[in-house]
Amino acid sequence: MSVRILHLADLHLGAAFPAYGDRGPERTRDFLSAFQRAIEFAASPEHPVDLVVIAGDLFDTHDPDESLSFQAESCLAAACTGGCVFPRGRTS
Repeated sequence: MSVRILHLADLHLGAAFPAYGDRGPERTRDFLSAFQRAIEFAASPEHPVDLVVIAGDLFDTHDPDESLSFQAESCLAAACTGGCVFPRGRTS
């Protein structure tokens, strides 16, 4: 039996990218889009994974915009077919 794991790290969703000037918002959208595509890939019948691990920073700030938080959680929930765990913060 094998276990397929998708490991994502330091996504920093919502990052502003000020160094990109006028293209900063486009890069912000690109990061969210890449995250959504990775989760869709993990949930696809062609490439099913058993576990998605997100290490490091999912969001760029400790207090992300509610809309962004909702989009990320909705994406994960839509891909979830078994038990899903959404930690709400550190316990220690």
